[in-house]
Parts: sequence; C-alpha cells; structure tokens
Amino acid sequence: MQDNELEKIAAIYNLSNGKKNFEPYFHTKLASIQICSDCKDKDVLELGCGEGLMTEDLLKITKTLTVVEPTLYFYSMIKKKFGSNVNSNVNIYNCFLHEIENRQRYDILIMASLLQHIKEPEELLELTKGFLRKNGMIIVTVPNVNSLHRQIGVKSGMLKNVTDDTENNKKLAQYRKFDKDLLSQLFITCGFEIVESYGYMFKPFSNEQMEKLNLDWNVIHALNEIGRENQQFANQLYIKAIIR
Repeated sequence: MQDNELEKIAAIYNLSNGKKNFEPYFHTKLASIQICSDCKDKDVLELGCGEGLMTEDLLKITKTLTVVEPTLYFYSMIKKKFGSNVNSNVNIYNCFLHEIENRQRYDILIMASLLQHIKEPEELLELTKGFLRKNGMIIVTVPNVNSLHRQIGVKSGMLKNVTDDTENNKKLAQYRKFDKDLLSQLFITCGFEIVESYGYMFKPFSNEQMEKLNLDWNVIHALNEIGRENQQFANQLYIKAIIR
C-alpha cells in the first residue's frame, strides 16, 4: 500500500469532529475490552493505533508501550496527545514495522483491525516473530466476513455473496476477508500456536445504520456478549497466539 493511500484512509477514519462513529470508535473500544485484560504490567507493542483510542487504555495498565503508526496523519495526532506525557512509558514511531532498526522484544504485540488491510498478511506475521519474547503473544482482531449484517445483505439482495466488496471495503482498502477458520489457518500456517480464538459483537446492520440508532453503551455491551454467544455471525474475530 502506498503512503498517499494510507494517508487518505487515515483521514477517512478520523474522529476529531467529536462524533463517535460506530467504526472505528465502538469497534476499537470493544477490541480494547478484549485485549487489555492480557496487557497489565506487560511490555506491549501496538501496531497501527489510529487515533489512539486503544492506546489511551493501554497507557493506563502496561509496564511500557511502544506504538508503531505508519501514517503521518495519526502519528502527529497521537504524538501530540501522548508523546509529551512525561509520566507515561510510551515510545511512538512513524514508520512501518520492518523499518525499525533497533528491534526490541515484547511480551505482547497487538494488531487490532489491521490484517484486513494487508495484501500479504503472511509476511507481516512472520516479521512479528522477531519482536516477541519467548512465550510472547500476538493478539489480533479482524472483521468477520460471516457477520450477521453481511448475511442480511445477501438475503436482501444488496450483496451476492458475503465475500463481496462493499463500498466501505473499497474505500478503506480492505484487501483480505476472514472467517474464523481462515484466520486460524493463517496463524497455524505461519507457525503460531493458537491460545484463544472467538467471535464477538453482534451487528445486524451497516455502520451507517448502527450510528443512526444512537445506541447506549449498555446496549453495545449486550450486543458484544450476544456476539460471543453466537460466534458464527459475530461481527469481529479475536485471536491470541504464541510462536510454536
């Protein structure tokens, strides 16, 4: 992906107008709930932080936090927001992971809602191994191609198949689509041992439709739990793995 394309995508994701868009605000905050419980007092590397919604949560619990954000758009935003905090153990890099020369190893590496943007995720997963300590974990979230809202899209004639590109997929350059089996197989093929894998968040409608509902957080949390209970149609997939 070219730098100018990344910057355009970052601008689309921007939330600085104060509106809590369903994507990425609620997706990011729900992912943070799944992920942060493993990160207390750990050395953590967050790859691709966006506006820093999860970064803000991680700073409260991690021993140290390193953020790698390739877009200047978001890097400038989070550098201003977090970089001047003398009380936080945070390092922020504006580059791609492979461009880091002084490679340290971490207890946990996080990639939330990132792999779907990568044309060759196998290469990125192989690269992450060089940043993990022995028994270190990689935690990943991605959209589920079998999400209920996609199933409804097929039944209503808006999509021919759940794997079809939506306008949002095209706009945000989401090259890859995963279901639970495909995601698990990717990690196994790349030499990881899966520790935990599940679906979460029940989303019956598109992001734009969900935003119009103006749902309270208690409803969002309820939908999150229903997704855990009905993982086949969950909107998001979570996987935690270690190197075999």
